[in-house]
Amino acid sequence: MLNEVILWILFLSSRLIIWKFPPNFTDVFYSYYDYARLWSEGYLPYLKHLFEYPPANIPLFYLPWLINRTKLITYLTFYRFIIFLTDSFIFFLIIKTLKKLKVKKIGFYIAVIYYILAILKAKDFVYDSMDLVFISTLFLSLILLKLKKQSQVIRFFSWFFFWLSTAFKYITFPLVIPYLMMKKGKDFKNQLLISILAFFVVWGAPLIIFRSSLSVSFVYHFKRGFQVESVPANIIRLINSWTKSEHYIEVFKNYDITGPVTTKLTPFLSLMFPLAILGFLIYSLKKSLALVKKGKFDDYKERLKLALQYLFLFLLTGKVFSTPFHLWLPPLLAIYPFKSVKKQLSVLITSFFMIAISMTPIPNLKFSIFDLHTAIGIARPICLLFMLFKISKS
Repeated sequence: MLNEVILWILFLSSRLIIWKFPPNFTDVFYSYYDYARLWSEGYLPYLKHLFEYPPANIPLFYLPWLINRTKLITYLTFYRFIIFLTDSFIFFLIIKTLKKLKVKKIGFYIAVIYYILAILKAKDFVYDSMDLVFISTLFLSLILLKLKKQSQVIRFFSWFFFWLSTAFKYITFPLVIPYLMMKKGKDFKNQLLISILAFFVVWGAPLIIFRSSLSVSFVYHFKRGFQVESVPANIIRLINSWTKSEHYIEVFKNYDITGPVTTKLTPFLSLMFPLAILGFLIYSLKKSLALVKKGKFDDYKERLKLALQYLFLFLLTGKVFSTPFHLWLPPLLAIYPFKSVKKQLSVLITSFFMIAISMTPIPNLKFSIFDLHTAIGIARPICLLFMLFKISKS
């Protein structure tokens, strides 16, 4: 009990640092606030203006606006408070889940301290983005399979939070196929019905209100090039070390790489993501069918493993890799049931290292024809590949 109190003191102290030292630039004020202002003036998302986010973000962005109108608290402060509550809830559930998993005491402390430090290192992006809210929904979907005795109600809420994750970011949609196929016969039919019901609870209202207009959110993503932190962009940046032909342009408050090399390689590099997702779907479907054939298996661990494998592939091959995307990994890695402390340390240290090099302001020092930022761009996918390999083998 005393040790848990100490962990909470460490957690709250670290979050006080995040709260007291906000970033100079925040999407909350320069993006989310502007969207909320437009909606208050009658410009509905999707219908009257381009809105790149899925519909669950609408109440997340608009609630602070309503509170702001009371003059009791500012938009930015209330939004950051929502994310702080989300962060605290994740931390509470990490502790609860690790106890349920009955991990070794050292493994327990490693996981908890990793989450505290990883999120602290990412401080400029934690309370000033929506990514922690997004991953919290997938996190909840998974831990319900471990924390509660399986029943129709628990399965419904697990699926509810899964579909809610897709309503914050579309990217988790492909996971529905292997998740559904982890059951057979009567269990499959029940799971399918529960999943469909949960889908309409989450997506019913947005589909009725916005209908086909929801598709405009994809326009934003189709217009995007290779964001500078993405793996395809870093392949181009490496070539640019010799050609010196590329430059960077601002697109929707982000920076994409462009130039003759980018133009030549885009048709080939653009295939990385769809081919990776296709490969993942084939692999995960075979994996799910093999698990069903095997009979008894840990539903929680297998779903969590697939989620991590998918996110690693997404980060490795997607044309967009925003810095806040690093926040997706700590909540899920902290609750992964590693077979040994050695494997746990190898993955969590790698994850922390990737966050550290990606979220530390570092001058772009030159080394011959290379520069430090290009080296970081090379190190990031190496870290992702290492973690993908370790998780796949665990």
